[in-house]
Amino acid sequence: SEVPVDFHYCALLNAWKKLGFDDETCAKLCDIAMDGDRGIADQMGLTLDITKTIAAGDGCCHLHFHK
Repeated sequence: SEVPVDFHYCALLNAWKKLGFDDETCAKLCDIAMDGDRGIADQMGLTLDITKTIAAGDGCCHLHFHK
């Protein structure tokens, strides 16, 4: 089973930008924040693939949860 999810807005990224963080720092913070998502998926027995992120310049964050 699988669940793909696309987010087209990130409140965290927007907050980091307002604080003046550069793109590289925002991308690192994004990866750190998504460790929480990876942990949740792991605890549910799922794998999480993150193939796109807004912080990396993509139009959306694409998360793919699957067994």
